[in-house]
Amino acid sequence: QSAERTSLLNTAMNSPPLSYHYRCSGFSDLKVKLAIKEGRDLLNPQGKEAQISCKILVGSNDVHLRAAKRTPNPTWDDTFSFDVDLSDKIHIRIYDRKLKEKGASDEKSKVGELLLKLSTLIAPEEKEKKI
Repeated sequence: QSAERTSLLNTAMNSPPLSYHYRCSGFSDLKVKLAIKEGRDLLNPQGKEAQISCKILVGSNDVHLRAAKRTPNPTWDDTFSFDVDLSDKIHIRIYDRKLKEKGASDEKSKVGELLLKLSTLIAPEEKEKKI
């Protein structure tokens, strides 16, 4: 199921699906730069065209992105920087905003999601990493 979610998110976002850079001088000064580009061929859980939105949670920070129009290929092209701790997680959730507004649960409105633990991605000796 994890591979399926990663595959779905890879489909959902431009190559590379998730890009981050960080600066690390010990674990107390960790920054993540996250670029969300676009989605491709995204349909809601019922297989219909949707009003796609993206929710990003990084540590205690959250950002919501809405597509400008109803399309299976939304474009965001946004970049965000976050101060983080090594114990933080990056959680990206793609969902149908219209279904959510009509009261659908998170699971029923979900198009795809990805959860990454920073501690599994970052080695202290690395200065920059891109995935």
